[in-house]
Amino acid sequence: MGKKRNMPYVRTEYIPGAPGIKVRFKVGGGTKYDTVVKVISEEDAIIRQESIEAARASINNRLQKTVGEGNYTLIVKPYPHVVIREHKMLTGAGADRLSEGMRRAFGKPTTRGAKVSKDQEIFEIRALKKDLPSIKEAIKIGLHKLPVETKIVSEEVNEQQ
Repeated sequence: MGKKRNMPYVRTEYIPGAPGIKVRFKVGGGTKYDTVVKVISEEDAIIRQESIEAARASINNRLQKTVGEGNYTLIVKPYPHVVIREHKMLTGAGADRLSEGMRRAFGKPTTRGAKVSKDQEIFEIRALKKDLPSIKEAIKIGLHKLPVETKIVSEEVNEQQ
């Protein structure tokens, strides 16, 4: 029996020095909406929480300017469970004498990431149908900060919630 490989590194109670969560999951307080716009991943990936937060902040900033502050709700769907490790290497003069190369290269926890599978939602924006063009423009600006290929899907909701 061998060790299972490629398992996510998620049990923070056993990981000393695991970093905290830096993502805001729900922004805005628009209560009335008739359209839901979803950003869906087209590939499997682990997305760092910094890039999720950068994309969210970019989309949110653009939506505040175009749609208005209380006229939409932006929801971040994936949760960054996976602790990402980094093996720091020394550089510069004399680094070969000080560093041990790839010996004991397990790495230290540096950040967290969200495991995203194909056809999984990354963002959901609820707003009115009249704001749809500006929402799609804001999403296109924010998606440059994500490392995965995505698609934008909009749905009409029958009843306003």
